[in-house]
Amino acid sequence: ARPTTPPAAPLPATRPQHTSTADLPRTPTGARHTQTSPKAPPPPPVQQQRLEAPSRSVVTAEEMGAIVGRTVDRYDRALRERRVAARWLRLAWRGMRRRWEALMAGEVLR
Repeated sequence: ARPTTPPAAPLPATRPQHTSTADLPRTPTGARHTQTSPKAPPPPPVQQQRLEAPSRSVVTAEEMGAIVGRTVDRYDRALRERRVAARWLRLAWRGMRRRWEALMAGEVLR
């Protein structure tokens, strides 16, 4: 026979709000925590080169060809200027080729 444990007390619906830093836990040096984790730097702004955002779900071959051409030019320049790590370039190129092959196979993109 297993000893029965009493049911756990229900957790309070709202967490208690800290009104002053005196309630907050302290670091070994005695400094008060004002947040639980260090603030991550904001992500870099995403550059979007799309002229229009079509709502349809299929990319035409002409569109994909333009994307391929732009991408080839961009990667070519980036490699020449040694601005981008070659590993990242290979990954990005592989992703684009996968999309291109999916388009050629007639699969729906986007």
